[in-house]
Amino acid sequence: MIQKKDSFTFTFVAMGRLLVILFFSTLHFSGALYSQDVESEEALEEPSNLNVLVNAQVVKESKAFQNVDVVLSVDGKTIKQQKTNADGFFELILEFDSLYLISFNKEGYIPKSVEVDTRNILEEDKEMGYDVGMFKVSMSKIVPGVLIGPYKKPMARFIYDPRTQNFVVDKEYKKERKADFQRLKQKELEPIKF
Repeated sequence: MIQKKDSFTFTFVAMGRLLVILFFSTLHFSGALYSQDVESEEALEEPSNLNVLVNAQVVKESKAFQNVDVVLSVDGKTIKQQKTNADGFFELILEFDSLYLISFNKEGYIPKSVEVDTRNILEEDKEMGYDVGMFKVSMSKIVPGVLIGPYKKPMARFIYDPRTQNFVVDKEYKKERKADFQRLKQKELEPIKF
């Protein structure tokens, strides 16, 4: 036997079910939002030591040089290895408090390197990210009569300047390298351009 219910009872029961559905949906939705907020807060609170970007280009005869080996090392230990892309570019992210050597090698070409010194940065300055600045490394073919020895030492050094709160070329080191080549009476082939 079918019982007839009045419209008030039906509406009340339907609204009750709707409220229960809305209540649990709201809990689920706010729980999802809360978990996303917690995850993003944790990501923000997590200290990041990967704050120094090196984005540069390797060229030969002023044109992009693809597939040059780029080796990042600290204290003679290789940290990362990659090749330049079709446009000759490479990108590295460095941590603070290290002296990095970035080497550039290609068979038949004079190997070159640069240093990036991420030490001596004030703790409050480490809160920001840094970019070493765009530079180009020009590769030269090995030719008879050109001494390769002077190229074993880094061609340039980038250091942090607390006055400008940025990375700059170490001018004293640049002078030393220029003097090295003058002493040998050898012109530096294809210097690093800033």
